[in-house]
Amino acid sequence: LDGNSFTVNGTDPRLFMAVGDTIAATTTADTSVQAPLGVIKSMTDVNITLETTTETAVLDDDFIYNVSPMTIRLCFER
Repeated sequence: LDGNSFTVNGTDPRLFMAVGDTIAATTTADTSVQAPLGVIKSMTDVNITLETTTETAVLDDDFIYNVSPMTIRLCFER
Protein backbone atom coordinates (compact mmCIF):
# COMPACT_ATOMS: atom_id res chain seq x y z
CA LEU A 1 0.00 0.00 0.00
CA ASP A 2 1.44 3.32 -1.07
CA GLY A 3 -0.71 6.16 0.34
CA ASN A 4 -4.13 5.59 -1.14
CA SER A 5 -3.02 3.30 -3.98
CA PHE A 6 -1.95 -0.33 -4.06
CA THR A 7 -0.99 -2.96 -6.61
CA VAL A 8 -2.94 -6.21 -6.91
CA ASN A 9 -1.99 -9.50 -8.54
CA GLY A 10 -3.86 -12.63 -9.48
CA THR A 11 -7.24 -11.45 -10.76
CA ASP A 12 -8.23 -8.20 -12.45
CA PRO A 13 -10.23 -6.40 -9.71
CA ARG A 14 -12.54 -4.84 -12.32
CA LEU A 15 -14.11 -8.27 -12.83
CA PHE A 16 -15.77 -8.24 -9.40
CA MET A 17 -15.45 -4.68 -8.05
CA ALA A 18 -16.58 -1.24 -9.23
CA VAL A 19 -15.72 2.38 -8.51
CA GLY A 20 -17.63 3.38 -5.36
CA ASP A 21 -17.46 -0.07 -3.72
CA THR A 22 -16.31 -0.28 -0.11
CA ILE A 23 -13.51 -2.84 0.24
CA ALA A 24 -11.69 -4.60 3.05
CA ALA A 25 -8.71 -6.94 3.43
CA THR A 26 -8.30 -10.23 5.23
CA THR A 27 -5.40 -12.69 5.52
CA THR A 28 -7.58 -15.76 4.87
CA ALA A 29 -10.81 -16.55 3.04
CA ASP A 30 -12.58 -16.15 6.42
CA THR A 31 -14.00 -12.62 6.14
CA SER A 32 -15.07 -12.49 9.80
CA VAL A 33 -11.63 -11.03 10.58
CA GLN A 34 -11.44 -8.00 8.31
CA ALA A 35 -9.48 -4.78 8.05
CA PRO A 36 -11.45 -1.98 6.34
CA LEU A 37 -9.63 -0.21 3.52
CA GLY A 38 -12.07 2.34 2.11
CA VAL A 39 -13.99 3.29 -1.02
CA ILE A 40 -12.59 2.66 -4.52
CA LYS A 41 -11.90 5.87 -6.46
CA SER A 42 -10.41 4.26 -9.58
CA MET A 43 -8.97 0.95 -10.82
CA THR A 44 -6.86 -0.62 -13.52
CA ASP A 45 -6.13 -4.29 -14.12
CA VAL A 46 -3.29 -4.16 -11.54
CA ASN A 47 -3.98 -1.11 -9.34
CA ILE A 48 -6.70 0.11 -6.95
CA THR A 49 -6.84 3.74 -5.81
CA LEU A 50 -8.94 4.64 -2.76
CA GLU A 51 -10.76 7.93 -2.14
CA THR A 52 -8.77 8.52 1.07
CA THR A 53 -5.53 7.22 2.55
CA THR A 54 -6.03 4.25 4.84
CA GLU A 55 -4.18 3.37 8.03
CA THR A 56 -4.78 -0.34 7.38
CA ALA A 57 -1.67 -2.31 6.44
CA VAL A 58 -2.16 -4.51 3.39
CA LEU A 59 0.31 -7.36 3.12
CA ASP A 60 1.34 -9.48 0.17
CA ASP A 61 -1.20 -12.28 -0.42
CA ASP A 62 -4.01 -10.59 1.58
CA PHE A 63 -7.49 -11.10 0.13
CA ILE A 64 -9.22 -7.88 -0.98
CA TYR A 65 -12.99 -8.10 -1.24
CA ASN A 66 -16.16 -6.05 -1.59
CA VAL A 67 -17.78 -5.53 1.83
CA SER A 68 -21.33 -5.19 0.47
CA PRO A 69 -21.68 -6.98 -2.84
CA MET A 70 -24.94 -6.41 -4.65
CA THR A 71 -27.32 -9.35 -4.85
CA ILE A 72 -29.96 -9.61 -7.54
CA ARG A 73 -32.89 -11.93 -7.03
CA LEU A 74 -35.05 -12.77 -10.00
CA CYS A 75 -38.52 -14.29 -9.81
CA PHE A 76 -40.35 -15.53 -12.85
CA GLU A 77 -44.06 -16.21 -13.21
CA ARG A 78 -45.69 -18.31 -15.79
